[in-house]
Amino acid sequence: MRLRRTHQPGPWPDLSALLSVALALLAGPAAASTSYDCSHIRVGGQSFDLSSLSGEYSVSHQEPHPPTTHNTTYTLNICGPLERKKGVPRNEQCHQSARVCAIERTIGHHKVDEEKKPETVVEVTGVIDIAGEFVHDGLELDPAFARLKTSSSNADSGKEGLRVELHGGRYPFDKRHGRKQRAIIEFVCDQERTGLEGLVKDGETTHAGGSPALARGAPDAATADDDDKDDDDDDDDDDDDKDKDDLKKSLRYISYGPTSDDIAEDTLRLEWRTKHACEGMREGGNEDQPKKSGSRHWGFFTWFIIIIFLVTASYLIFGSWLNYNRYGARGWDLLPHGDTIRDIPYLLRDFVRRVVNTVQGGTRGGGGGGGSRGGYSAV
Repeated sequence: MRLRRTHQPGPWPDLSALLSVALALLAGPAAASTSYDCSHIRVGGQSFDLSSLSGEYSVSHQEPHPPTTHNTTYTLNICGPLERKKGVPRNEQCHQSARVCAIERTIGHHKVDEEKKPETVVEVTGVIDIAGEFVHDGLELDPAFARLKTSSSNADSGKEGLRVELHGGRYPFDKRHGRKQRAIIEFVCDQERTGLEGLVKDGETTHAGGSPALARGAPDAATADDDDKDDDDDDDDDDDDKDKDDLKKSLRYISYGPTSDDIAEDTLRLEWRTKHACEGMREGGNEDQPKKSGSRHWGFFTWFIIIIFLVTASYLIFGSWLNYNRYGARGWDLLPHGDTIRDIPYLLRDFVRRVVNTVQGGTRGGGGGGGSRGGYSAV
């Protein structure tokens, strides 16, 4: 007698394992979805197009620390990642996929010869990834948008524009427990500015992410040291001139450092004045005038047709439901006034036939000599 080995179904797969596989498959699309399209930012019922501000732009902030000067250049691209530059050491640039990058430099003088003018020495002392999409390191851009008009902050009262908040930065970047970084850029409505005043696209001059030269907007190192040698009155005048120059620029540095809300995170605040932050601007951001109301809303006849359609559909659906539940109707009998609806084709056919006969009768009557007797004359 041969014994048959019975097959016993094995246990169900571990649910946690299946979930981990599913999350791994969805990690790529989920990470990609954290980015945004700067040509169409929709928030609070308003659309903003910042594509005209696409590109790498920089703003600098420097503090005197005699005998040296500390200069920090902040470079950002609101519409995409910063490009890594060839010929610049990797340790003097932010990582791949960075959106906002800070380069710290120390500027000083090195005296080679008593008879010659001291040489300017620029040394990169720090590279900070403030914001970016660093997927492989588990750091996401996580963009957040808010209208300034609806902001709860008292400082934003009376302002019109858009606040963009970008995350993902860490310093030092290679340490898992480094300080978190973020950037807050306030795009303030200014009808008189394109947003590019006082700015030059990166690549047309020096790169802010590693070039030994000072970035655009920063005073020349030699000039800064010469100013330190002047008296206090001249320094005050130079500071006033610098403040006036900063006001002429559309992109301005506000602050950088920890905030009272979260001392464990450093926040960079920038202000960008541009007409593209005005609510109601045309798509593409190339028009000087706001959109006309007709271009943003459907016309009267479109809404009229939609309302008529909705009312008719609601009447038919409600009437059919009522006939079904009250009278048990089926088929055509479900429709309210079903007999009239069934007769519509016949009524239209009779109407068309009557119109055709009237036209043909008038033609025949008018072609026989102009009388109702069809051409007969009295004898």
